[in-house]
Amino acid sequence: MPWSLQVEHPLNYLSIEGRSCKIYRNTEQHAALEQGTSLIPWNGKADNLIDRFDARSMLDFYKEPDPSLKDRPKKPEEEKLEQVEAAPAQQLSLPPARWDWSNT
Repeated sequence: MPWSLQVEHPLNYLSIEGRSCKIYRNTEQHAALEQGTSLIPWNGKADNLIDRFDARSMLDFYKEPDPSLKDRPKKPEEEKLEQVEAAPAQQLSLPPARWDWSNT
């Protein structure tokens, strides 16, 4: 049986939620947003402005990794971790039949 017939269509899993809300007109806040008064400099650069609630403001410092680290020999712990990461997810989890739900 082809894979496309075994799996249901992805739209069957689509779920859309919504909530009603009231919108109030606030011309002062709209004008402030349009003028950019709520923007702050990012990384101390006045020509690079972001919103004060932007998640990028948490990225204070980023340092490029040293390219020479790729050439160094790996430690045994690193090799073991790579093997564990390469293992299929089925091997890392218990089958549902082994769960004991009688004590709940």
